[in-house]
Amino acid sequence: MDDGLKMLSTAYKWGIDDLENNPYLTDSEKKRYQDFIATVESLVEKRKTFLDQVTSVYRYAKEQGEFQDKWLEDWKYNQFTGETWEDANYDEIQERVSEAKENRPIVITEE
Repeated sequence: MDDGLKMLSTAYKWGIDDLENNPYLTDSEKKRYQDFIATVESLVEKRKTFLDQVTSVYRYAKEQGEFQDKWLEDWKYNQFTGETWEDANYDEIQERVSEAKENRPIVITEE
């Protein structure tokens, strides 16, 4: 997820810069840039929502005594990347998720 957003970050910044500083953009180009920027911002917000949901699901599973059985093995061995984390535990996993929430791959500036 983050890799995809990072890949879009340069185009996102350029799009904002062009909208603010390029008086030669046609109306259709402006619309296309605005749509792209809105799409990227929507993806960043969906990422935040997803990470909030992960935090909640993990917290609930821990409260129910089910975290270790349902989620821990997924963290110990990531089938997609091959990464292993043998000593993974609930607190450190939640810390990683919190860090991911704080360190967005694209910074959206509010004007």
